[in-house]
Amino acid sequence: MGSSIGADGAADGCAWLNEQEPGSCQEALSLSPGDFLDVPYTDAVQKLGQSQPPVAAWCLVDENEVAFCNKASEAGNTKFKAVEIPNGQHGNILLHPGLTPDAMQTLLDFLAQTVRP
Repeated sequence: MGSSIGADGAADGCAWLNEQEPGSCQEALSLSPGDFLDVPYTDAVQKLGQSQPPVAAWCLVDENEVAFCNKASEAGNTKFKAVEIPNGQHGNILLHPGLTPDAMQTLLDFLAQTVRP
């Protein structure tokens, strides 16, 4: 899981780790990705989708940043999910209580659906 520049790092790092040791990273959750690193977020999501089995990648964003999730949704990762949080702003501010959908509940849902024993 990562936020802002770390959101890109979460997906890219998970893909890199699975290249080194297949299956070692089971999922990546990104709060406000934005192509901040040398590897575009969409490319990292695509690599995760090409893993066997495909690796879940969830993208949580404010309505002003939803373009990054929309672009990544076209990367062919069957385990990709985008969640738009209106008025969520950027990064960790998405975790602010009272927003709908609730980012903290979404995070718990992500863990419940993606973590394998």
